Amino acid sequence: MNEASAATPALFDSHCHLGLDSLREDLENVLARARDGALQHIVDIGISVATSEQAQARGLALSQSELQLHPSAGLHPCDCAEHQGQFSEIAELAAHERCVAIGETGLDLYWDSVPLAVQRASLDKHIELGRALGKPLVLHCRDAWEELFEQLAEQAPIHGVLHCFTGDRQEAERCLELGLMVSFGGPLTYKGRRNDPLREAAAAVPEDRLLIETDAPFLPPQPWRGKRNEPAYVRATFDKLCDLRGAEPGQLAERLMQNSLRFFGLDAD
Repeated sequence: MNEASAATPALFDSHCHLGLDSLREDLENVLARARDGALQHIVDIGISVATSEQAQARGLALSQSELQLHPSAGLHPCDCAEHQGQFSEIAELAAHERCVAIGETGLDLYWDSVPLAVQRASLDKHIELGRALGKPLVLHCRDAWEELFEQLAEQAPIHGVLHCFTGDRQEAERCLELGLMVSFGGPLTYKGRRNDPLREAAAAVPEDRLLIETDAPFLPPQPWRGKRNEPAYVRATFDKLCDLRGAEPGQLAERLMQNSLRFFGLDAD
């Protein structure tokens, strides 16, 4: 273990996209900085058949590394119409023992690219697959809180996580009622009063329902806004979460690690 890792609490990035070009083309350096920043685990999210396959290959290649990569398999709601005929391939990838989660799936009404009915059908398939395999869902929600809550409530409780949560305390409570974990990313660090509701939610979510993430290469924390995000930057979100909750860093880091390992079924490894 290097000096940086020995001096800082170990962290788990529960959601990033190592298969997207800006990270994949610089992967060796990205992972080196993650190791230097005391990351021990990264969930490498699939959003298509290709990215899910690539995530699985990276996880297998680094299975003996001090930094573990864990793949998911899924179709992003903004791309599910284009790839809906490939869900059987997603199901096959998801069944692999190395795959830790189903998704990224969910609903997105910000981009007017995929009809809501198509997104709903894709989400239902992911929910069914997760239940069949006993693996958690990774859920995306953008401008679709009520639509998502309505659909999930029909099948609650849901073994899943609302990734990169950007809602308020009431929406966080709805997630908890549905059985979800709540994961916070870079937006938690953004300045301005408009983010006060998000900060309030982060302070209120029970400790045993918390995860953190980067969603890299998207949504970098405040010090890197406008630049490419990467897993090492999860430390900034962690620091902000400690500040908001008045938490001792070592204790909160250990809790987040336990939550992540348990949620992704890695606690028995």
